Amino acid sequence: MTSLEKLSAGHEPDENHTTSLQMALKRYCLTLTQSPWEAEDLAQDTWVKALGYMKTSKHSKLKSDMNDTSQMNNNSEHTSRTNFSSLTNHPNPEALLLRIARNTWTDIMRRKATLSRVLEMDQPRTEEAAEYGLFEIEAAFQALQKHLSPLQQAVFLLRDVFEHSGSEAAEILDTTEGAIKAALHRARQALPAVRQELLQSNGPSILQETELQIALNRLASAYEQGQIAELIELVLADESQETVMAVSCQNFQSFQSVQPFQSGGFSSMGWNYSEPGMRMVA
Repeated sequence: MTSLEKLSAGHEPDENHTTSLQMALKRYCLTLTQSPWEAEDLAQDTWVKALGYMKTSKHSKLKSDMNDTSQMNNNSEHTSRTNFSSLTNHPNPEALLLRIARNTWTDIMRRKATLSRVLEMDQPRTEEAAEYGLFEIEAAFQALQKHLSPLQQAVFLLRDVFEHSGSEAAEILDTTEGAIKAALHRARQALPAVRQELLQSNGPSILQETELQIALNRLASAYEQGQIAELIELVLADESQETVMAVSCQNFQSFQSVQPFQSGGFSSMGWNYSEPGMRMVA
């Protein structure tokens, strides 16, 4: 009986085999990212997607389990054991993990390249996109915040970056297509100023307010990991807005099949279009 067979049968996993898989995955992630920190993050994301994928193949309740983020955060050990106990047999778990890691990293590189292309009007090669890291993404979001309203930022991201249609963006943001068109028009008019600021800067300005720096980091991380629902929620979290924006998780569930950066397989399965708590009053 293999390690995964034991797990799927509800038995304790083979610690040696699990450790071997983890070591192989970390080595591969380090080869892809060339960064120990990014390799660690990629390995963790890969395990989450692998466990979710194999659990879904046997049970249909993965979505409800994964959506309960508060329970996951408060009791990650219990959640991991639950996922382990639900794993189904896979003939080559190492190959599965490495494929998930490769596709996940490809998606991350494509998202970086897309943001760079849209904001800087260039066409970076995939290998160059690795240089467009979290620091540069934070600078991009800081420039967007300076020149675009929260609604304009959300519409710009949904329409020009994530390539949703106007009707899809309107449903996601719970507004009209006319409002989407108007916000997108104003956002595009402001982009030259955004690009100019990015060309003249060496990155995000040093922020005295720790909360603002944390907010930028959360935006960049959500974008890099493809957490679109969380990203839009963060973008709309400006309480100075007079408009009341309601973004419900049901709206995102309607577009789970829309994955413009999917690189094949199930690399984008980790994209969460239905995270709870997506109601924002600004």
